[in-house]
Amino acid sequence: MTDKEGCCAKFNVGLSELVKCRRLNIRDCDSLVLQYSEFLDLAIKAEKSAMEEFNFKVDRLDMFLQKHIGSVSSMSKLWDLLRELLILSHGQATGERGFSINWQVMIKNMKEQTLVAQCTIHDHIQSIGGLGQVVVNKELLAGRQHYSAYLEEQKKEQQQAFRNRKWKIVLGKKAEFEKKKKRLASEISASQLNADSLAKEAEEKAKPVLLTKSNALRKAAKEKERALGKIEDELRELAKKSASL
Repeated sequence: MTDKEGCCAKFNVGLSELVKCRRLNIRDCDSLVLQYSEFLDLAIKAEKSAMEEFNFKVDRLDMFLQKHIGSVSSMSKLWDLLRELLILSHGQATGERGFSINWQVMIKNMKEQTLVAQCTIHDHIQSIGGLGQVVVNKELLAGRQHYSAYLEEQKKEQQQAFRNRKWKIVLGKKAEFEKKKKRLASEISASQLNADSLAKEAEEKAKPVLLTKSNALRKAAKEKERALGKIEDELRELAKKSASL
C-alpha cells in the first residue's frame, strides 16, 4: 500500500481488462480511479495497521473490504466493482451472504443450485461453531430421500425435453412430406388431364406428334406416382415414430 503510484497503475490495468471483456463501462473508469486513490490514502494514513495485520489465510477478504470500502459512501462505485470481482473469483464467492467459502469445495461447472446449497451449508456450520455442533434430526436424515426424488424428477424432465425435441423434428418432417405429397398429387392430376386431352386431339386430327406428347406426359405422371408412393411410405414411418414417442 506504500507504493500508491504502482498500485494505481495495476488498478488501471485491471480496469482496462474489465472494459475489454465488457464487464465495465469505460465512462466509469475515472470515478473508480479517484475512489481507489481515496482508499489508498486511507490505507496509508488512517488504516495502515489494519492493512498490515490482514491475514489472507484466516481473515475474510470480503468482510475486510466491506468494512474499509463498502461502509464508506464516497467509495460506493468501487465497492460495487469489488463485489462483482469477488463473485467472479474462483475461491471467494457465494453471491448470497458474505461471499466467502472454502475454495476446496468448489468444482468447475458446478450448477447454481449445488453452489447455493454448499454455500448455505458452509455458512450454517460456521455460524453454529463447527461440524460437532450439527444436530442430525429427522429432516436432515430425510435429505437423501429428497435428493433422490429431485434427481428422478430431473431425469424425467430431461427425458420429456428429449421427447419434445424428437416430436418437433417428426412434425417438421411430416409437414414437409405433406407439402410435397400435395404438390405431386396436383402435378400428376394435371399431367393426366393434359395427356387425355392431347390423346383425344391426336385421334380427332390424326396428329401423331400430339400422341407422342400425350405419352410423354403419362410417363412423367407415372414417375411422379412412384415418387408419391415413396413419400407416403415416409409418412407411414413417421406415423410409427410419432406413436412410439
